Amino acid sequence: MVEFGTSFGVSTLFLAAGIEDNGGGHLIGTEFEPTKVSATRKTVDQAGVADIVEVREGDAMKTLADDLPSEIHLVLLDGAKDMYLDVNQLLEPHLAPGALLIADNATRAVSYRDHVRNSDNYVTIFPGETVDLLVDMANPGTWLLHCHVAEHMGAGMMMAFVVE
Repeated sequence: MVEFGTSFGVSTLFLAAGIEDNGGGHLIGTEFEPTKVSATRKTVDQAGVADIVEVREGDAMKTLADDLPSEIHLVLLDGAKDMYLDVNQLLEPHLAPGALLIADNATRAVSYRDHVRNSDNYVTIFPGETVDLLVDMANPGTWLLHCHVAEHMGAGMMMAFVVE
């Protein structure tokens, strides 16, 4: 998993709990603001998830440029909205088929929203929408994903699934 815009680590803890609940994995968070990085690292340590969470400090275009897993299955975009497209394009070579991208306040990230909305490589949904699709993990078309983004998630939330 990759989290762009870790901030103070609230979402980080929820993502880490998901990793633990599902048998393992690793979360790479990135945050530009040094005081937020320090606070997040302390929170991650106190929560006992420092072994599965790595918080990288600095510009995401540099901190996410190297040392990424070969396959990323989940991306949370919750940082500077004008960087969503650049971060997404940096991560695209690592996105696994069926990967989930969650973009907070996507209505303010027009270039990102247009890129994934108009690409044949993604299926996108906004609050109030439902999508059904076959997800290709190890065996193409082995399971059906039914996803509905609730209206109360906020008008700017957008989810995208990688289809190729």
